[in-house]
Amino acid sequence: MRPQLGVARLVAALALVVTLGVVALLTYAVLPRADDPATDEPGPSEAASGPAATPTDGSTSAPPSPTAGDWPRRVQPFVDVVERERGLQFTETVPVVFLAPETFRAKVTRDQGDLTAEERDEVRQDTALFRALGLIGSDVDLFDEVQELRGVGTLGYYSSDDGRIRIRGTDLTPAVRATLVHELTHALQDQRFEIGETSERLGKQESGSAGSAYDALVEGDASRVETAYVQGLPQEEQDAWADDKAEETETFEERSRDIPPVLSTLVGAPYVQGEQLLQMATALSPVGDANAAADALFADPPTTEEQLLDPWTLLVDEDAGAVVDTPTPRLGAGEEELDSGTFGAFGWYLVLAQRLDPRTALEATDGWGGDAYVAYEERGRSCVRVAYRGDTPGDVDQLADALATWVAPSPAARVERDGDGLLFSACEPDTDVPAIEGQELILQLPLTRTAITTQVLGQGGEPDFTRCYVEQVVDVLTLEQLLDPEQGGSAEVATLVQEVAERCGG
Repeated sequence: MRPQLGVARLVAALALVVTLGVVALLTYAVLPRADDPATDEPGPSEAASGPAATPTDGSTSAPPSPTAGDWPRRVQPFVDVVERERGLQFTETVPVVFLAPETFRAKVTRDQGDLTAEERDEVRQDTALFRALGLIGSDVDLFDEVQELRGVGTLGYYSSDDGRIRIRGTDLTPAVRATLVHELTHALQDQRFEIGETSERLGKQESGSAGSAYDALVEGDASRVETAYVQGLPQEEQDAWADDKAEETETFEERSRDIPPVLSTLVGAPYVQGEQLLQMATALSPVGDANAAADALFADPPTTEEQLLDPWTLLVDEDAGAVVDTPTPRLGAGEEELDSGTFGAFGWYLVLAQRLDPRTALEATDGWGGDAYVAYEERGRSCVRVAYRGDTPGDVDQLADALATWVAPSPAARVERDGDGLLFSACEPDTDVPAIEGQELILQLPLTRTAITTQVLGQGGEPDFTRCYVEQVVDVLTLEQLLDPEQGGSAEVATLVQEVAERCGG
């Protein structure tokens, strides 16, 4: 699969690593790998020796499933947790292999020497496109940075190709237990929803957006089950998990210090966005049934990145999430196509936020109505051209203003009117344009907006009031007040929020 540009392509642009799929920042992955061997060296999990580690979450056991008693002793307790929390049962057992860290790393990373000539060419093209979009500088080796991110940030993965789970680490530490719950959830999803086949089919679609949105749903579902498992543990075990996680995070931050923040954002976004999508769906459920809400979304999944950036457009106001059909931009003489598809709302947000403050970038992105891009090469230089359509003429004007600021310092980029939309072009620049500070926080603004929306809906807020309230709260509060818990609890913020509620009819 050749990844798409938007988030689908940006996440995996690295056509070099697309055989491994998407990896999350210090989390987990569903990895269809045709190049995996049929068997692994036996891991401790597959032996019957050693005591079974029983999750002590204080809840009752799930009803016996068709596979009860067939799993290795150290795995069975976590199977019980997943079946209970997810409300579904396994139809067959899944091999689980615990690998030494160095062995695991070898499975999720690649060496440049292993790449084919075609893959090396794709690495070069993708690196150039990341530069054209202002996401990395000329001093970044995209291949090496992604391999480092994968090596230090991946804790486990489920392969839908061979139906195996592989875990980094051979001891059942608190972090490994949570990882096992997450990956077992993916295996259960594959048995009940055929996520491997579905993700592969959607990923082959021309736009690529539906594949990205579906992958976020898959990861969000597994993340919420993992969260429920951790929150159900006795406080002492929660503390042990938190200490273990903090140690993992410290190691990751130390080893990934030089990795561009946007890469971490790209690979981590599907997990948090997917979990927030499901939280909002649960808040809107008549009985607050998280599993029923998840099942409904697997039956009718999100199809655009806009629905992840702002789940409101999927779950409440479908008209706002309607997509305008946008023709792919034409190529001129001497321009050779590399790829085409949907750029996507989240792709716009990430690109804009490299040079504009997050609030301006998000406001400009919110008017997304549809787009189409074509990546191409001209005289040995990689470029991208994107046709954009807004929900309204005002939305087009707003993005035009934002892009005018974005292209100003870059002679290799331009934006122009294209009928009732825009045409944005960017090529690999001769000189880098540095990203603004605070890149590691750009995802927090849309996530905070979604969290506030879910909270208000969960308290019984009517749709009109909720949208009015959330939009104005995000507008009147500073980023520091929104993102800093200490400032968020101040008397000044309380007054501003109360005034917003009154203006919105609350």
